[in-house]
Amino acid sequence: MPRHNAKVTRVRVRAAACQTCLAVHCDLDPIDHVNCPGSYCGFVSTRHDLSHNNRTDRPNLVDWHGVGDAIAITTSRVSAPIEGMHRAVAERWVGVVGQEADRERRLVDGLIASIYRTVRIGGSTVGSAVSTASEAASDHVTLPPVWETAKGRYVQSIFNGVWGDELENDESPLRINLGFRDPDGTTIPATPTSLSRAFPCPTGRLAVMLHGFGETEKCWHSDGSSSLAEELRATGFTVLGLRYNTGRPITDNGSDLADLLEAVWEAWPMPVDEVVLVGHSMGGLVAQAAVVAGRSSRHRWVDQVSHLVAIGTPHLGTPIEKGLDMISRGLGLFRETHPLADFLDSRSAGIKDLRHGTDQRPETVQYHVIAGAITMEPTHPVGALVGDLVVRVGSAIGRGHHHHTPSSNVMVLGGRNHADLVHDPEVVSHVGSWLTPSV
Repeated sequence: MPRHNAKVTRVRVRAAACQTCLAVHCDLDPIDHVNCPGSYCGFVSTRHDLSHNNRTDRPNLVDWHGVGDAIAITTSRVSAPIEGMHRAVAERWVGVVGQEADRERRLVDGLIASIYRTVRIGGSTVGSAVSTASEAASDHVTLPPVWETAKGRYVQSIFNGVWGDELENDESPLRINLGFRDPDGTTIPATPTSLSRAFPCPTGRLAVMLHGFGETEKCWHSDGSSSLAEELRATGFTVLGLRYNTGRPITDNGSDLADLLEAVWEAWPMPVDEVVLVGHSMGGLVAQAAVVAGRSSRHRWVDQVSHLVAIGTPHLGTPIEKGLDMISRGLGLFRETHPLADFLDSRSAGIKDLRHGTDQRPETVQYHVIAGAITMEPTHPVGALVGDLVVRVGSAIGRGHHHHTPSSNVMVLGGRNHADLVHDPEVVSHVGSWLTPSV
């Protein structure tokens, strides 16, 4: 849960360069760390840990602290593989000279270390300057929002998707805290007063909507055409839009969502008669994990779950992550490209969870799957190979696992890509009919 208190912490900004620095905070002194291959982890900054974005005394300040973190992280992450390759190439050329080149080797190594150390210090300094300046300015003016603008949401969600597990571990102000959001993007606390204010006309039927990787709950909103959220409201559901850090492990997000839904169940203004979960892509896997975690914790809301709809969900994994893993392994075979392998390996746990996917379909819940293919005929060889460009049809259906989903609960659409599925009129209509109680 987000913390409302502000405290001053000293945070070590770490670089993504060598395996030691990718795995843990490096405790080497800034000067000693010159010898760490391809990284400089010694910059220590002081910042205010203002994790709760809705502070009334200085609104949006945490956004600007997050901007500072984004600058420092980007500089560190991008410079690390470049430095590593620079070192490898230089060492190979200097090595041609032979043993007598020790002096030249030390000189080149020190020069490279100094150049990239300066770059990283520069990025961290600029990031700290942004944080410090925004802190000072917030005493006199109201800072404009950053992450609730269209571009800001996109940038923050991508950062969280790629490195969200580290942002979470470092308690970075750039991280996204799991929670339900109102139309303005403000977190809705799971308290009776806040829920009553956010949902003045609640119903006993809750539809929880989970976005996919690198997205936010805004993905369910549509300009012009009818959205799935509107369809569910028309069917009598109160729609709860979830935003979460897609870089965290899927099981962690599922566990936190299970706890949050239990809190909502207790604080809801009226008895909850039904809960449905609708997930796009990764969101379907998080929904599964939430039901599993809720059952394990004996949460009461789980008994009210009637349907789970998985739209373009990679039950058997996605070829994109499998390709990244293969590329990383290949790059790691050569000294000059090994830093690029380290860079790819630093991708988040959330991304890596998509390599094989998971298929934990709750047996007591009506499970529905929707798959897409870019070819008009889904069985076309090209459509079967690439699916919707992100998830193959077989993975979206879960074909090959022991779970059996009735054909009436499976929908395969041709001529659609991964993003199209969210707002496709056929998807909206079909999901609505699935979730409408039979008379």
